[in-house]
Amino acid sequence: HIKLFEEFLNEDLRRDLKKYIKKNKDEFDMLADADKWDIIYDKIRGEFDIKKDSEEDRDMIETFRFIF
Repeated sequence: HIKLFEEFLNEDLRRDLKKYIKKNKDEFDMLADADKWDIIYDKIRGEFDIKKDSEEDRDMIETFRFIF
């Protein structure tokens, strides 16, 4: 049951992340053009209370790259 719960949680994160990226697209585009990926990831970590180098962090980065 825990695995199912985690996948459910990840779906919520992905949906919220999509909205957050869309809302901040101009800023993220500017940062990405300047190759400032760490700043983008730190902003997302702060927004979603994600601990750096955690499983959730890796999922967030993978999801961000997929969406962005």
